[in-house]
Amino acid sequence: MHKLGSIGLLFLAAGLNPANAATGPVVLELFTSQSCSSCPPADALMKKLSESDSTVLPLSFHVDYWDQLSWKDTYSSPANTQRQTVYSHGSGHVFTPQLIVNGATSVVGNDESAVSAAITNARQMPRPATVSIAPADGNLAVTATSSSPVDIWEVRFDRYTKVNVKSGENGGRTLESVNNVTSFKRLGTLSAQTPSLSLNIPPLTGDGVAILAQAPDQGPILGAASFTK
Repeated sequence: MHKLGSIGLLFLAAGLNPANAATGPVVLELFTSQSCSSCPPADALMKKLSESDSTVLPLSFHVDYWDQLSWKDTYSSPANTQRQTVYSHGSGHVFTPQLIVNGATSVVGNDESAVSAAITNARQMPRPATVSIAPADGNLAVTATSSSPVDIWEVRFDRYTKVNVKSGENGGRTLESVNNVTSFKRLGTLSAQTPSLSLNIPPLTGDGVAILAQAPDQGPILGAASFTK
């Protein structure tokens, strides 16, 4: 495991299919990098789970702090690194590959037994938010309700990529990764005064979009849905 300091999976679907809005998938946020030699096993694990478990929603956030090595990750961004930093609760201690399960549990992303246990535990937790996303007149209709305060996040992603890395720790290797995040933004906030939200967002330009209902200050994820082409 690579550390700087110390401190998601392809959701396969045939056609355009909304995720289960009743209970919602378990969200897996993998913080990874094409320049980290410990990350390919984590990427492979996410791909394996994506092909065998439709109840998880994997998202690969490529961080940029490995770009200083001689290879710039094709999906890295400062925003992805900032999201991981917030999960460190101000400690600034981050590492790759780090997997955050439902915004609440951190595990090493290439530790299959730890990942499996965290997913099992996450399935037992209450999910007070309901989220759905579906096509509507050329756009995508998003609805969300929650009995607890949550921020509603829109996350755009590319479902699959294969990259020939030419330098750095993985120089000469061809790497595969899934549900690579290209952008994310907050759509709104639900509270006791505003317990529901309904709006249209632009159609897909990439491969997929996820909607997350997450407790304020990037707390636990209390509901989620995804839509892919």
